[in-house]
Amino acid sequence: MLSNALLCLTLAIHNEARGESIQGQAAVAYVVINRTKNNNQICNAVYAKGQFAAKPVKNKSSESWKKSKLISKKVLNRQIKDPTKGAKYFHNLNVSPKWKHKRVCKIGNHIFYK
Repeated sequence: MLSNALLCLTLAIHNEARGESIQGQAAVAYVVINRTKNNNQICNAVYAKGQFAAKPVKNKSSESWKKSKLISKKVLNRQIKDPTKGAKYFHNLNVSPKWKHKRVCKIGNHIFYK
């Protein structure tokens, strides 16, 4: 059985970045973590209104879910370092928000900000 933090982080990765590289999926995971003070707050960050796509996953035996779960575990255990250098926001290349945040990096199809 998955812990709440692991389940919520996996859900965010899967829904926001399942087609991305390991680094791209880890980057999305770190945005969630960078918004929290501890792992107990991960679900609050994922389910905050308008922040992350947290829709239920129907096929939790899919390869993409398994990959998202593995990346979640590695990020939570700090086996993968934060490729975003502390980013708290990101968006897909297909949108252009009017943010005043500082751009940190582009990884795959996402741009990350502090």
